[in-house]
Amino acid sequence: MALLAACGIRDDAPTGSGASADTQLACSIEAQRNWVDANMRDYYLFYDQVPIVRLDDYNSAEDLIADLRVPPDRFSYVGDAALSNAFFEEGQDFGYGWRLQRRADNSLAIALVEPESPLADAGVVRGETLLGIDGVTVDSITSSEQADALFGTGDDARTVTLTVADADEFERDVEVTRGQYNIKAVLDSSILDVDSARVGYLAFLTFIETARDELAEVFAEFAEQNINELVIDLRYNGGGRIDVANELASRVIGSGGENRNFLSYRFNDKYQSLFTEAQLQVPFKTLADSLDLARVYVLMSSGTCSASELVINGLSPYVEVVTIGSTSCGKPYGTQGEFLDDSCNKVMHAVEVEFVNDSGVGGYADGLPATCPATDDFLSAFGDPADPMLGAALHHVSTGTCATTLANDGSAQWRNAIPNDPLNPVNPHRVEFPLR
Repeated sequence: MALLAACGIRDDAPTGSGASADTQLACSIEAQRNWVDANMRDYYLFYDQVPIVRLDDYNSAEDLIADLRVPPDRFSYVGDAALSNAFFEEGQDFGYGWRLQRRADNSLAIALVEPESPLADAGVVRGETLLGIDGVTVDSITSSEQADALFGTGDDARTVTLTVADADEFERDVEVTRGQYNIKAVLDSSILDVDSARVGYLAFLTFIETARDELAEVFAEFAEQNINELVIDLRYNGGGRIDVANELASRVIGSGGENRNFLSYRFNDKYQSLFTEAQLQVPFKTLADSLDLARVYVLMSSGTCSASELVINGLSPYVEVVTIGSTSCGKPYGTQGEFLDDSCNKVMHAVEVEFVNDSGVGGYADGLPATCPATDDFLSAFGDPADPMLGAALHHVSTGTCATTLANDGSAQWRNAIPNDPLNPVNPHRVEFPLR
Protein backbone atom coordinates (compact mmCIF):
# COMPACT_ATOMS: atom_id res chain seq x y z
CA MET A 1 0.00 0.00 0.00
CA ALA A 2 1.17 3.52 -0.74
CA LEU A 3 -0.56 5.50 1.96
CA LEU A 4 0.59 8.96 2.83
CA ALA A 5 -0.54 8.96 6.20
CA ALA A 6 -1.88 8.38 3.11
CA CYS A 7 -3.82 5.53 2.05
CA GLY A 8 -3.68 2.89 -0.73
CA ILE A 9 -6.38 0.59 0.55
CA ARG A 10 -9.15 2.26 -1.43
CA ASP A 11 -7.44 1.11 -4.65
CA ASP A 12 -9.26 -2.19 -4.16
CA ALA A 13 -12.68 -0.56 -3.84
CA PRO A 14 -15.13 0.24 -6.62
CA THR A 15 -14.67 3.78 -7.92
CA GLY A 16 -17.40 6.15 -6.82
CA SER A 17 -19.50 8.15 -9.23
CA GLY A 18 -17.49 11.02 -10.65
CA ALA A 19 -14.36 10.14 -8.68
CA SER A 20 -12.23 8.75 -11.49
CA ALA A 21 -9.71 11.00 -13.16
CA ASP A 22 -9.89 8.76 -16.24
CA THR A 23 -13.01 10.61 -17.42
CA GLN A 24 -11.25 13.96 -17.07
CA LEU A 25 -9.11 13.92 -20.20
CA ALA A 26 -8.64 17.66 -20.49
CA CYS A 27 -6.54 19.86 -18.23
CA SER A 28 -8.77 22.89 -18.50
CA ILE A 29 -9.74 24.75 -15.36
CA GLU A 30 -13.28 23.48 -15.85
CA ALA A 31 -12.04 19.88 -15.84
CA GLN A 32 -9.92 20.56 -12.75
CA ARG A 33 -12.83 22.12 -10.88
CA ASN A 34 -15.16 19.24 -11.73
CA TRP A 35 -12.48 16.71 -10.71
CA VAL A 36 -11.95 18.30 -7.32
CA ASP A 37 -15.65 18.82 -6.63
CA ALA A 38 -16.63 15.25 -7.64
CA ASN A 39 -13.98 13.61 -5.48
CA MET A 40 -14.69 15.79 -2.47
CA ARG A 41 -18.33 14.65 -2.66
CA ASP A 42 -17.39 10.99 -3.03
CA TYR A 43 -14.51 9.47 -1.06
CA TYR A 44 -13.63 12.54 1.05
CA LEU A 45 -14.00 11.63 4.73
CA PHE A 46 -16.42 14.50 5.37
CA TYR A 47 -18.16 14.31 1.97
CA ASP A 48 -21.64 14.88 3.40
CA GLN A 49 -20.60 18.26 4.86
CA VAL A 50 -18.85 19.72 1.82
CA PRO A 51 -20.32 23.16 1.08
CA ILE A 52 -22.00 24.05 -2.19
CA VAL A 53 -19.99 26.68 -4.07
CA ARG A 54 -20.08 28.27 -7.51
CA LEU A 55 -17.35 26.39 -9.35
CA ASP A 56 -17.05 29.18 -11.94
CA ASP A 57 -15.81 31.49 -9.17
CA TYR A 58 -12.53 29.54 -8.88
CA ASN A 59 -9.51 29.97 -11.11
CA SER A 60 -7.51 27.08 -9.66
CA ALA A 61 -8.03 23.62 -8.23
CA GLU A 62 -5.80 24.63 -5.32
CA ASP A 63 -8.11 27.43 -4.22
CA LEU A 64 -11.23 25.33 -4.71
CA ILE A 65 -10.14 22.42 -2.53
CA ALA A 66 -9.18 24.85 0.24
CA ASP A 67 -12.74 26.20 0.30
CA LEU A 68 -14.31 22.73 0.15
CA ARG A 69 -12.41 21.41 3.14
CA VAL A 70 -14.46 20.75 6.25
CA PRO A 71 -13.04 21.47 9.73
CA PRO A 72 -11.00 19.97 11.31
CA ASP A 73 -9.45 19.22 7.90
CA ARG A 74 -6.84 21.82 7.01
CA PHE A 75 -4.65 19.35 5.16
CA SER A 76 -6.35 18.42 1.87
CA TYR A 77 -4.57 20.02 -1.07
CA VAL A 78 -3.86 19.85 -4.79
CA GLY A 79 -0.19 19.73 -5.70
CA ASP A 80 2.40 19.20 -8.40
CA ALA A 81 2.30 15.50 -9.37
CA ALA A 82 5.90 15.31 -10.61
CA LEU A 83 7.32 16.96 -7.50
CA SER A 84 5.15 14.77 -5.27
CA ASN A 85 6.28 11.57 -6.97
CA ALA A 86 9.94 12.61 -6.85
CA PHE A 87 9.62 13.38 -3.14
CA PHE A 88 7.73 10.35 -1.82
CA GLU A 89 8.95 7.69 -4.25
CA GLU A 90 12.42 8.76 -5.37
CA GLY A 91 13.67 10.70 -2.35
CA GLN A 92 14.30 13.93 -4.23
CA ASP A 93 13.10 17.41 -3.42
CA PHE A 94 13.24 20.79 -5.11
CA GLY A 95 13.86 24.00 -3.21
CA TYR A 96 16.36 25.51 -0.81
CA GLY A 97 16.28 22.65 1.70
CA TRP A 98 15.27 24.49 4.83
CA ARG A 99 12.62 24.88 7.49
CA LEU A 100 11.97 28.43 8.63
CA GLN A 101 10.45 29.18 12.04
CA ARG A 102 9.41 32.34 13.80
CA ARG A 103 11.07 32.91 17.16
CA ALA A 104 9.21 34.55 20.04
CA ASP A 105 10.65 37.93 18.96
CA ASN A 106 9.38 37.30 15.39
CA SER A 107 12.86 36.94 13.94
CA LEU A 108 13.08 34.25 11.29
CA ALA A 109 15.18 31.28 12.37
CA ILE A 110 16.63 28.81 9.90
CA ALA A 111 15.57 25.87 12.05
CA LEU A 112 16.66 23.09 9.67
CA VAL A 113 19.11 22.84 6.79
CA GLU A 114 18.82 19.55 4.92
CA PRO A 115 22.25 17.91 4.54
CA GLU A 116 22.48 17.68 0.72
CA SER A 117 20.45 20.77 -0.13
CA PRO A 118 21.48 23.96 -1.96
CA LEU A 119 21.42 25.82 1.35
CA ALA A 120 23.82 23.32 2.94
CA ASP A 121 26.11 23.61 -0.08
CA ALA A 122 26.13 27.39 0.45
CA GLY A 123 27.36 26.95 4.02
CA VAL A 124 24.19 28.01 5.86
CA VAL A 125 23.56 26.12 9.12
CA ARG A 126 20.75 25.54 11.59
CA GLY A 127 20.33 28.39 14.06
CA GLU A 128 21.21 31.23 11.75
CA THR A 129 18.73 34.03 11.11
CA LEU A 130 17.29 34.95 7.72
CA LEU A 131 17.27 38.73 7.37
CA GLY A 132 16.48 39.32 3.72
CA ILE A 133 16.36 38.11 0.13
CA ASP A 134 17.70 40.06 -2.84
CA GLY A 135 17.76 43.22 -0.75
CA VAL A 136 14.18 42.85 0.55
CA THR A 137 14.01 42.53 4.34
CA VAL A 138 11.95 39.63 5.65
CA ASP A 139 9.93 42.00 7.83
CA SER A 140 8.58 43.68 4.70
CA ILE A 141 7.20 40.42 3.27
CA THR A 142 3.52 40.53 4.19
CA SER A 143 1.75 38.08 1.88
CA SER A 144 2.23 34.57 0.53
CA GLU A 145 2.02 35.97 -3.00
CA GLN A 146 4.94 38.30 -2.28
CA ALA A 147 6.89 35.44 -0.72
CA ASP A 148 6.21 33.24 -3.76
CA ALA A 149 7.46 35.95 -6.10
CA LEU A 150 10.67 36.39 -4.11
CA PHE A 151 11.54 32.80 -3.19
CA GLY A 152 10.04 30.91 -6.12
CA THR A 153 7.66 27.97 -6.28
CA GLY A 154 7.40 24.59 -7.99
CA ASP A 155 10.51 23.79 -10.01
CA ASP A 156 11.59 27.40 -10.45
CA ALA A 157 15.40 27.10 -10.29
CA ARG A 158 16.21 30.71 -9.49
CA THR A 159 19.37 32.07 -7.89
CA VAL A 160 18.89 34.47 -4.97
CA THR A 161 21.07 36.35 -2.54
CA LEU A 162 20.12 35.67 1.07
CA THR A 163 21.22 37.90 3.92
CA VAL A 164 21.78 35.80 7.02
CA ALA A 165 23.19 36.36 10.48
CA ASP A 166 25.01 33.77 12.56
CA ALA A 167 24.61 33.18 16.31
CA ASP A 168 27.07 36.05 16.99
CA GLU A 169 24.91 38.37 14.83
CA PHE A 170 27.59 38.60 12.13
CA GLU A 171 25.78 39.29 8.85
CA ARG A 172 26.78 37.98 5.44
CA ASP A 173 25.26 37.57 1.97
CA VAL A 174 24.97 34.07 0.54
CA GLU A 175 24.12 33.21 -3.05
CA VAL A 176 21.89 30.14 -3.34
CA THR A 177 20.37 28.48 -6.38
CA ARG A 178 17.04 26.83 -5.69
CA GLY A 179 17.16 23.34 -7.18
CA GLN A 180 16.84 19.58 -6.90
CA TYR A 181 18.61 17.60 -4.20
CA ASN A 182 18.58 14.19 -2.55
CA ILE A 183 16.66 13.85 0.70
CA LYS A 184 18.37 12.31 3.70
CA ALA A 185 15.61 11.05 5.96
CA VAL A 186 18.02 10.32 8.82
CA LEU A 187 19.39 13.70 9.85
CA ASP A 188 21.48 12.29 12.68
CA SER A 189 21.93 9.17 14.77
CA SER A 190 24.13 8.57 17.80
CA ILE A 191 24.43 6.68 21.04
CA LEU A 192 24.66 8.48 24.38
CA ASP A 193 25.49 7.08 27.80
CA VAL A 194 23.22 8.43 30.54
CA ASP A 195 23.90 6.93 33.95
CA SER A 196 23.49 3.20 33.30
CA ALA A 197 21.39 3.68 30.17
CA ARG A 198 22.56 3.28 26.58
CA VAL A 199 20.43 5.82 24.73
CA GLY A 200 20.01 5.68 20.99
CA TYR A 201 19.15 8.98 19.27
CA LEU A 202 17.53 9.20 15.83
CA ALA A 203 16.60 12.47 14.11
CA PHE A 204 14.17 11.44 11.36
CA LEU A 205 12.88 13.90 8.78
CA THR A 206 10.30 12.16 6.60
CA PHE A 207 8.64 8.81 5.89
CA ILE A 208 9.52 8.33 2.21
CA GLU A 209 10.27 5.15 0.27
CA THR A 210 14.02 5.73 0.20
CA ALA A 211 14.10 6.02 4.01
CA ARG A 212 13.71 2.27 4.54
CA ASP A 213 17.38 1.44 4.01
CA GLU A 214 18.43 4.37 6.18
CA LEU A 215 16.26 3.10 9.03
CA ALA A 216 17.56 -0.44 8.65
CA GLU A 217 21.17 0.76 8.89
CA VAL A 218 20.54 2.85 12.01
CA PHE A 219 18.64 0.13 13.86
CA ALA A 220 21.30 -2.44 12.99
CA GLU A 221 23.78 -0.17 14.80
CA PHE A 222 21.41 0.34 17.73
CA ALA A 223 20.90 -3.42 18.06
CA GLU A 224 24.64 -4.11 17.87
CA GLN A 225 25.32 -1.52 20.56
CA ASN A 226 22.60 -2.92 22.83
CA ILE A 227 20.77 0.33 23.44
CA ASN A 228 18.06 0.13 26.09
CA GLU A 229 16.49 3.58 25.63
CA LEU A 230 15.58 5.36 22.40
CA VAL A 231 14.91 9.00 21.52
CA ILE A 232 13.26 9.59 18.13
CA ASP A 233 13.40 13.23 17.02
CA LEU A 234 10.32 13.96 14.89
CA ARG A 235 10.08 17.70 15.57
CA TYR A 236 10.21 18.59 11.84
CA ASN A 237 8.68 15.41 10.43
CA GLY A 238 5.47 16.22 8.55
CA GLY A 239 4.64 12.61 7.69
CA GLY A 240 4.72 10.44 4.58
CA ARG A 241 4.15 6.76 3.87
CA ILE A 242 2.20 4.77 6.44
CA ASP A 243 4.09 1.61 5.61
CA VAL A 244 7.41 3.31 6.40
CA ALA A 245 5.96 4.65 9.67
CA ASN A 246 4.95 1.09 10.50
CA GLU A 247 8.53 -0.05 9.89
CA LEU A 248 9.84 2.51 12.38
CA ALA A 249 7.22 1.60 14.99
CA SER A 250 7.78 -2.12 14.43
CA ARG A 251 11.52 -1.75 15.02
CA VAL A 252 10.74 -0.09 18.35
CA ILE A 253 8.20 -2.62 19.64
CA GLY A 254 9.87 -5.73 18.18
CA SER A 255 8.34 -9.00 19.39
CA GLY A 256 5.84 -7.01 21.47
CA GLY A 257 3.95 -6.26 18.26
CA GLU A 258 3.30 -9.88 17.38
CA ASN A 259 -0.39 -10.45 16.53
CA ARG A 260 -1.10 -6.79 17.22
CA ASN A 261 -2.09 -3.97 14.90
CA PHE A 262 -0.25 -0.74 14.25
CA LEU A 263 -3.49 0.91 13.12
CA SER A 264 -6.93 0.42 11.61
CA TYR A 265 -8.67 2.43 8.87
CA ARG A 266 -12.02 4.18 9.12
CA PHE A 267 -13.45 5.42 5.80
CA ASN A 268 -16.66 7.30 5.18
CA ASP A 269 -19.89 5.32 5.10
CA LYS A 270 -19.72 4.86 1.33
CA TYR A 271 -16.48 2.89 1.54
CA GLN A 272 -16.12 1.35 5.00
CA SER A 273 -18.43 -1.57 4.24
CA LEU A 274 -16.50 -2.49 1.08
CA PHE A 275 -13.69 -4.05 3.12
CA THR A 276 -13.32 -6.94 5.49
CA GLU A 277 -12.09 -6.34 9.01
CA ALA A 278 -8.71 -7.81 8.07
CA GLN A 279 -8.36 -5.42 5.13
CA LEU A 280 -8.94 -2.49 7.44
CA GLN A 281 -6.14 -3.48 9.81
CA VAL A 282 -2.39 -2.90 9.49
CA PRO A 283 -0.40 -5.29 11.71
CA PHE A 284 3.05 -4.53 13.08
CA LYS A 285 5.89 -6.04 11.04
CA THR A 286 8.52 -8.58 12.00
CA LEU A 287 11.86 -6.98 11.10
CA ALA A 288 15.50 -7.71 11.77
CA ASP A 289 17.29 -5.61 14.40
CA SER A 290 14.09 -4.65 16.21
CA LEU A 291 14.63 -3.53 19.79
CA ASP A 292 11.77 -4.89 21.92
CA LEU A 293 11.63 -1.64 23.88
CA ALA A 294 9.11 -1.04 26.65
CA ARG A 295 9.59 2.73 26.43
CA VAL A 296 10.44 5.25 23.73
CA TYR A 297 10.95 9.03 23.79
CA VAL A 298 9.62 11.18 20.94
CA LEU A 299 10.66 14.80 20.41
CA MET A 300 7.79 16.64 18.78
CA SER A 301 6.38 20.06 17.89
CA SER A 302 3.57 21.58 15.86
CA GLY A 303 5.48 20.36 12.80
CA THR A 304 5.16 16.72 13.94
CA CYS A 305 2.34 15.54 11.78
CA SER A 306 0.48 12.68 10.14
CA ALA A 307 2.68 9.55 9.92
CA SER A 308 4.79 10.87 12.81
CA GLU A 309 1.69 11.02 14.97
CA LEU A 310 0.79 7.50 13.81
CA VAL A 311 4.04 6.19 15.30
CA ILE A 312 3.18 7.78 18.64
CA ASN A 313 -0.47 6.70 18.69
CA GLY A 314 0.19 3.26 17.20
CA LEU A 315 2.79 2.37 19.83
CA SER A 316 0.88 3.84 22.77
CA PRO A 317 -1.25 0.77 23.67
CA TYR A 318 1.85 -1.40 24.15
CA VAL A 319 4.86 0.90 24.67
CA GLU A 320 5.29 3.80 27.09
CA VAL A 321 5.66 6.78 24.76
CA VAL A 322 7.12 9.83 26.51
CA THR A 323 6.60 12.87 24.28
CA ILE A 324 8.92 15.84 24.69
CA GLY A 325 8.29 19.33 23.31
CA SER A 326 4.88 20.76 22.43
CA THR A 327 1.54 19.64 20.98
CA SER A 328 1.73 17.89 17.61
CA CYS A 329 -0.10 19.17 14.54
CA GLY A 330 -3.23 17.00 14.83
CA LYS A 331 -3.72 14.90 11.70
CA PRO A 332 -5.28 11.49 12.44
CA TYR A 333 -6.23 11.28 8.75
CA GLY A 334 -4.82 9.83 5.55
CA THR A 335 -4.90 10.53 1.87
CA GLN A 336 -4.03 8.41 -1.12
CA GLY A 337 -3.48 10.80 -4.00
CA GLU A 338 -5.69 11.03 -7.08
CA PHE A 339 -4.29 12.13 -10.44
CA LEU A 340 -6.25 14.23 -12.91
CA ASP A 341 -4.50 13.04 -16.08
CA ASP A 342 -0.90 12.14 -16.91
CA SER A 343 -0.56 15.28 -18.99
CA CYS A 344 -1.96 17.64 -16.34
CA ASN A 345 0.66 17.20 -13.57
CA LYS A 346 -2.00 17.56 -10.86
CA VAL A 347 -2.39 15.34 -7.80
CA MET A 348 -5.10 15.75 -5.18
CA HIS A 349 -4.50 14.67 -1.59
CA ALA A 350 -7.96 14.81 -0.05
CA VAL A 351 -8.44 13.43 3.48
CA GLU A 352 -10.27 10.13 3.04
CA VAL A 353 -9.59 7.94 6.07
CA GLU A 354 -9.20 8.27 9.82
CA PHE A 355 -6.71 6.16 11.76
CA VAL A 356 -7.17 4.52 15.14
CA ASN A 357 -4.70 2.40 17.09
CA ASP A 358 -5.18 -1.16 18.33
CA SER A 359 -7.18 0.14 21.29
CA GLY A 360 -9.53 2.06 19.01
CA VAL A 361 -8.02 5.41 19.99
CA GLY A 362 -7.75 8.18 17.39
CA GLY A 363 -9.47 11.51 16.93
CA TYR A 364 -6.51 13.66 17.95
CA ALA A 365 -7.43 16.55 15.64
CA ASP A 366 -6.27 18.97 18.35
CA GLY A 367 -2.87 17.29 18.38
CA LEU A 368 -1.14 14.89 20.72
CA PRO A 369 0.01 16.55 23.96
CA ALA A 370 3.57 16.60 25.21
CA THR A 371 4.32 14.58 28.33
CA CYS A 372 7.15 16.99 29.13
CA PRO A 373 7.13 20.54 27.73
CA ALA A 374 10.40 21.65 26.17
CA THR A 375 11.56 24.42 23.88
CA ASP A 376 13.31 24.15 20.53
CA ASP A 377 16.07 26.76 20.51
CA PHE A 378 16.55 26.37 16.71
CA LEU A 379 20.27 26.48 17.42
CA SER A 380 21.69 23.30 18.96
CA ALA A 381 22.85 20.60 16.55
CA PHE A 382 20.81 17.43 16.26
CA GLY A 383 22.08 14.91 18.81
CA ASP A 384 23.69 17.56 21.03
CA PRO A 385 22.71 16.93 24.67
CA ALA A 386 22.69 20.72 25.09
CA ASP A 387 19.63 20.89 22.82
CA PRO A 388 16.77 21.72 25.22
CA MET A 389 14.46 19.10 23.72
CA LEU A 390 16.98 16.25 23.71
CA GLY A 391 18.20 17.43 27.10
CA ALA A 392 14.67 17.14 28.49
CA ALA A 393 14.44 13.57 27.21
CA LEU A 394 17.79 12.64 28.75
CA HIS A 395 16.70 14.25 32.01
CA HIS A 396 13.64 11.99 32.04
CA VAL A 397 15.80 8.95 31.26
CA SER A 398 17.96 9.81 34.26
CA THR A 399 15.32 10.92 36.77
CA GLY A 400 11.94 9.71 35.52
CA THR A 401 10.66 13.29 35.74
CA CYS A 402 10.15 16.22 33.40
CA ALA A 403 12.65 19.06 33.32
CA THR A 404 11.24 22.44 34.35
CA THR A 405 11.14 24.11 30.93
CA LEU A 406 8.31 25.63 28.96
CA ALA A 407 7.52 25.00 25.32
CA ASN A 408 7.67 28.08 23.11
CA ASP A 409 8.21 26.83 19.59
CA GLY A 410 5.38 28.73 17.96
CA SER A 411 2.91 25.86 18.06
CA ALA A 412 0.02 28.33 18.04
CA GLN A 413 1.02 29.00 14.44
CA TRP A 414 -0.60 25.70 13.47
CA ARG A 415 -3.35 25.73 16.08
CA ASN A 416 -4.74 29.01 14.76
CA ALA A 417 -4.11 28.36 11.09
CA ILE A 418 -6.81 29.73 8.81
CA PRO A 419 -8.44 27.32 6.31
CA ASN A 420 -6.40 28.64 3.38
CA ASP A 421 -3.15 28.82 5.35
CA PRO A 422 -0.38 28.13 2.80
CA LEU A 423 1.75 26.60 5.57
CA ASN A 424 0.00 23.24 5.28
CA PRO A 425 2.33 21.07 7.39
CA VAL A 426 1.79 17.92 5.32
CA ASN A 427 2.36 19.47 1.89
CA PRO A 428 6.10 19.11 1.28
CA HIS A 429 5.95 21.80 -1.39
CA ARG A 430 3.98 24.36 0.56
CA VAL A 431 4.98 28.01 0.67
CA GLU A 432 8.33 27.99 2.44
CA PHE A 433 8.00 31.37 4.17
CA PRO A 434 6.05 31.75 7.45
CA LEU A 435 4.41 35.14 7.57
CA ARG A 436 4.45 37.25 10.72
